[in-house]
Amino acid sequence: MKRKYKKQLHNLKKQFPGLKSEKKDLYFKYFDVAYEDMDFALAEKFIDEVTADQESKHNLKMLYAYVMQNEMELHNFKHFFVLDSPDWFSSDAVVKSLEGIAKVNYIDFYDMGTPTVWWGQFYKTDVIYSTDKKMDTNKVNKLKKVINSDVVTGRLSGRADTFEFPLNSVLITENTDMLNKADGGVLIKLKTISSEFTDFINGEIGSVSLLVHSFNYLNQNNGKIDFR
Repeated sequence: MKRKYKKQLHNLKKQFPGLKSEKKDLYFKYFDVAYEDMDFALAEKFIDEVTADQESKHNLKMLYAYVMQNEMELHNFKHFFVLDSPDWFSSDAVVKSLEGIAKVNYIDFYDMGTPTVWWGQFYKTDVIYSTDKKMDTNKVNKLKKVINSDVVTGRLSGRADTFEFPLNSVLITENTDMLNKADGGVLIKLKTISSEFTDFINGEIGSVSLLVHSFNYLNQNNGKIDFR
C-alpha cells in the first residue's frame, strides 16, 4: 500500500532565511503520492525543455516552491509571473503542472456577469491564470488588484450574502506588456515542447515531483526566493 508523502517545513525561519513566518513555524500538507513514484529526472527534463533560457529555467524551478509558500503567507513581497510563450500548449503545460498542488482558477473576461459573483469565484484560489495577451485598461486594473492583494467584495454562486476577502492568489498572465520587475513581475520565456510530458503534468505525481524538486533547488539557493 502506498504511503502518503508528507512535505514538512520545520523551523522555517532557520530553513528559509528572510521569510515572514510569524504565524506558522510548522506546516504540513499531504499528497496521496508515494515518494518512490516521484520522478525528479522527468521534472528537470520538463523544466529544461519548456524554458527558453537559463533565467527562465531558474524562475520556473522556483515557481512551485513560491506558490506553496504563498499559501502559507510567508512572503513580504508578492510576485506575479508573465509567460512569454510561442504557443498556447507550452504556457498551458506550465499552468497544468501546478494543478496537482494548488487550486488554479482561469480568468474569463468575456463572461463577467455580476461583479460580486465574478470576484467570488477567486475566493480561496491559490493561482489565478489569465491567457489574454492584449488587454484594455479595465482588464489590466483587475489584474493589478490581484498583484496588489487588494480586498474585494465577492459572492459565491447561489448565495445571496456578500463578503470581503483579500486577493492573495498568485497571478500568472500571458500579457507581456504588464511585465514590471519593480512591481514584482517575473518573466518566464517558454519554447515549444512535445506532447511527451502530457501524462506527467496532468497527474498529481508530476505536480508533486515538480514541487519537491523546486524545494530541493530552493535549498541549494540557501532557502531564498531569488527571481531573476
